[in-house]
Amino acid sequence: MKTRCGLVTVVFATLLCPLTGEAQDKDIVGRVENARIYPGDLLLRAKLDSGAKHCSLNAPQLTKFLKNGERWVRFKVTNHRGEETTIERKIVRQAKIKQQGQPLVQRPVIMLGICVGRQAPACVGAPMP
Repeated sequence: MKTRCGLVTVVFATLLCPLTGEAQDKDIVGRVENARIYPGDLLLRAKLDSGAKHCSLNAPQLTKFLKNGERWVRFKVTNHRGEETTIERKIVRQAKIKQQGQPLVQRPVIMLGICVGRQAPACVGAPMP
């Protein structure tokens, strides 16, 4: 088992708004919104970046482990109210993160479900990827 502090790059399975439909059917969201993640059913405050293909999630106490011969991670997520959940997910791939003046960092990429904006409080029990 390997424990370390860091970030997990997350590929969210649910989009911010539908890809089809009229403009009035879409939500207008701000830079910071409520987001509910699955598994864990935890409501978080999320900073949105409309140009990003992936999201990052702070994951202190990240543990990598093998489950049925596959690579997985386990980590805790705590929201602004102090509510906490532990998430275990299969690693989809490793992302290589380059920052100027810093050594190359590899982060595990996982899949999580998410509801964003005004749907976040009401989407309890959303399907998981």
